[in-house]
Amino acid sequence: MRRGLKETYDSIYRDRADPWDYWSSEYESRKYREQISLVAQFGTPRHVLEIGCSTGAHTKLIHDAFPDAEITAVDISSTAIARAAKNLNEAKSVSFHTADIFSFVETLAPHSMDLVIWSETFDFLHEHCTFGEFSRLVQRLNMCLVRGGILCVSHIVPGPLSYAPIEAGQKNVRVFHDLIRDYFHQLVSANSTLHKSESDKSYRHEVRLYRPRLLQITSGKNEEIRIDLVDVVIPARDEAQTITEVITSIRRSRRVDRVIVVDNGSVDGTGELALAVGASVVRCPERGYGRSVKWGVEESSRRWLLKLDADVENARTEWVDLLIDCATREKSRLAKTYWTASIEDPDRVTNFTAKPAFRIFFPELSFLHSPLSGIYLFDKFSFDFRQLPNGFSFDVAMLISALKDSHNISQIEIETVRHATIANGKRTFQHYYNMSDEVLSYIVEAGLARFQ
Repeated sequence: MRRGLKETYDSIYRDRADPWDYWSSEYESRKYREQISLVAQFGTPRHVLEIGCSTGAHTKLIHDAFPDAEITAVDISSTAIARAAKNLNEAKSVSFHTADIFSFVETLAPHSMDLVIWSETFDFLHEHCTFGEFSRLVQRLNMCLVRGGILCVSHIVPGPLSYAPIEAGQKNVRVFHDLIRDYFHQLVSANSTLHKSESDKSYRHEVRLYRPRLLQITSGKNEEIRIDLVDVVIPARDEAQTITEVITSIRRSRRVDRVIVVDNGSVDGTGELALAVGASVVRCPERGYGRSVKWGVEESSRRWLLKLDADVENARTEWVDLLIDCATREKSRLAKTYWTASIEDPDRVTNFTAKPAFRIFFPELSFLHSPLSGIYLFDKFSFDFRQLPNGFSFDVAMLISALKDSHNISQIEIETVRHATIANGKRTFQHYYNMSDEVLSYIVEAGLARFQ
C-alpha cells in the first residue's frame, strides 16, 4: 500500500468527520446525482466498483439509485472506510475495503463488474504512481468489466485536464487520461456548471463514460501449450559490436537448441563472429528485416522460435524462460516483451505510429505496450509467412495475423533493453522515417481492408 498516501488521508479524516462536505453540501449531492443519472441511461448495473469511496456519501447515492446492485467500495484510508461502513450499516449489498486500488484490482475476477465509478480521485492518483503502474491498473479495470460495462470517470474542470500535456510533464493527468484510450472506447461525455454556494464559486463538472475494448484475443480451442526447446532467430547486418555477447548470453539457457543468425549482407565480419561462438549462420543476400526473419524460420526445424535483436547490449538468458512461461501460462501463440522505458519514451516509433494506428484500425491490439518490440516468442505453425511483408512492418503484420486467426497474444515485462545502434548513432533520422512509413502504411492498408 502507498503508505504516504494512506497516512495523508487518514490524517485528513481524523481531523474532520466530512472533509469535503459530501454529506452536507447540495452542490456535491447534485454533482454525483447527475453522474449517476448519466450512467443510468445505459442500463441498471448489478455489480459496481467504486474507487475512492470516502465516507460513503456517494456510495449511498449509488445504492439508492441501484438498490439491487452489489457495490464494492474501496478507499485507501481505514478511517474513511470505518466511517463509511457505519454510515451505511443497513446496506447489506455494500462491502467496504481498505485497500490500495493498484493491488485491490488484481483480486477482481475477469468480467465481474458492470460499472466502475472513478470520481475525482483520478485527478490526484496519477501523482502517486508510475506510467507502467497506471497502465496496469487501467488494463485490469478493463478486464474486470463485462463486455458492455461502463467505466465512469469524472473531473472538476478547469483543472488538470486543461493543462498542456507537454508543459505539465509526464506526471500530468492529461498524459494518464490519454492512456485510458488505449483500453477503452469513449461512450459519451457530459459537463455542467454547478454553483457551490458555500464558497460562492462555480465549477464546471465533467463526466466521461467508456466501454471496455476487447483485450483478450483468445483461440476458440484454448489449447494447452507445451514448449520443450526453442530455436533463436537473430537477423543481423553489421552487428559485430554486439553479436558475440548476444549469442553467448542466450545460449546459456537450457531451453535453447540452436541459435540461428541470419546475416543480411554484413561487411564487418558479423557472420564469422557468430560462427565462432557456436551459432548457425544463414546468408540472406536480399535486404529486408522481415525477409531475414523468414529465412531463419525456414532454417529451423522447431515449432517454437524466439526472435531476438542482434544489437542488444544487455541480452539476458532468463528472457527465454520468461517468454516460454508467459506463452504457456496464457496459452498464447505469440508472446512479446516490453519494458517500462519503451512505453514512456515519446520519441519511439511505436508511440508515434504503431500505437495510434492500432487504436484506430485494430483497437483489440491497443493493450500491447510495445507492439514493435523485437524480442518475442511464436509458434511458427500458426502463421503463413508467405503472406507477411519483407520489411520493417513484419512485426506488426505478425500481430495482425494472430488477431485475424484468433490466436492469443500475451506480453511479459523485462528489464530495459539497451540497443547499441541507438547509442552509437547508427540509426539515423532516415532509418526511423523509413521504419515509420512502412509500419504506418501496412497498418492503414490492413485496417482499410478490414472495413471493406
